[in-house]
Amino acid sequence: MVKQLMLQQALTISTPCVVSFIGGGGKTSLILRLAEELSVNGFKTIITTTTKIYAPEKLPLLLAVDAERILNGMQEIFKEHNTAVLGSKLGPDGKVHGIDPNIVGHLCQELPAFVLVEADGAKGKSLKGYHNYEPLLPHATNLVLAVIGADTLGQKVDETCVHRVDQFCAATGVCSGAVINPQVLAKSYRLLYEIGSGQAPTADYFAIFNKVDLLARSETVSLELHNQLIKETGSYKLLLSTTTKDENPVPFIFQATANKPAVAVAVVVLAAGLSKRMGEDKLNLKFGDSPVFEATLKAILGADFDQVIVVTKPGSSTAAIAKSYNCQVVENRTPEQGLSSSLKAGLNAVSNSNQGVLFALADQPLIKPELYRLLITHYRTNLKLVTCPLYQGKRGNPTIFDRRTWPALQQVEGDHGGRSIIETLAADRADQITFVTVNDPSVITDLDTPADYSRLLQKDS
Repeated sequence: MVKQLMLQQALTISTPCVVSFIGGGGKTSLILRLAEELSVNGFKTIITTTTKIYAPEKLPLLLAVDAERILNGMQEIFKEHNTAVLGSKLGPDGKVHGIDPNIVGHLCQELPAFVLVEADGAKGKSLKGYHNYEPLLPHATNLVLAVIGADTLGQKVDETCVHRVDQFCAATGVCSGAVINPQVLAKSYRLLYEIGSGQAPTADYFAIFNKVDLLARSETVSLELHNQLIKETGSYKLLLSTTTKDENPVPFIFQATANKPAVAVAVVVLAAGLSKRMGEDKLNLKFGDSPVFEATLKAILGADFDQVIVVTKPGSSTAAIAKSYNCQVVENRTPEQGLSSSLKAGLNAVSNSNQGVLFALADQPLIKPELYRLLITHYRTNLKLVTCPLYQGKRGNPTIFDRRTWPALQQVEGDHGGRSIIETLAADRADQITFVTVNDPSVITDLDTPADYSRLLQKDS
């Protein structure tokens, strides 16, 4: 598993809070997946409801109404288990009935524990309309997750995939029988936000587009949905495209922050090489008025990445230079293991909100900010697994890797970096590589030997 692709990290929750789920299209599966992640990380978690749910199997169940009895009962359960289900009673149909929503915040603070609340039911449908008495969100909710299933796309707005279709149409303005597309889904998210913000006004609002594993073009549809959401409502904080069928459940993440692009891209500058063929640290060699590394870094900073990480080796002077430019520095303590060790050290430092990461070589001072920006633009437009420059038919660097490739990047070894991943994609999924043709030989220029350095100086003169 890759931490950035986990639900907990994508939701940016690290201390106990109340997370309420509304909508349809896999709420229960998402709750169980999040609870599992929290448990693995050592957190105590309560799964409960303000409506009715079937109790998940193999989890301890506590039925109680009084707050004191609930606290005492949960404390006993948590001595042996990290996760428990809570309800007020068990109905004749086997469903667990909900608890008083007013005590949810108290439980979260006193235990302390994460409280995951299924706040409405959708009868197994991926879209739903609402009566005026639902959903029932605890006022203490910190985060509202509005869930919609991707399996509705291309279907019609009718009772087969919409729970309470009449109420849905009345609230969204969508006609019964209309084909469900990203615009219809965005209207549904707007409805969910309006309801959620009214009942839990201080909570953050995340849109969850679940079951994207069912889509043939998940990247295209997810990006289109984000664009439609911006038109319908700018009030949600993040759109997560998710799948509980995958070991890494968050393949797409889009941010809705003012003055920031929806698709965040980090850069990892690989500056931990041993310069064996050069005979001295090539990054300290002069290039104009600056060392090679500093000239490279200045160009990278001119491209306005969302996060800049510099991977250095122990004792390197590049760390001080990077810090002087307010870059995040990561030390690779095993640079002798090759490029892959730096790649993984940098990747581990990439924040959860990034969809892509560009790996830049620290010894390419001739590359201009415009080229970095060109690659970023192509990537944000297409969201392919790999985006890289192509000069006269030769693949070069730097290269952008989408977060869906990060699990594979964590497995590379030796001095090959991400080359093996690109070669595999070229053979099996060539449509997932964006080759950006450039008229700039610097993308295929190496700086490994004294002769390379002499040629570099000639180009700079």
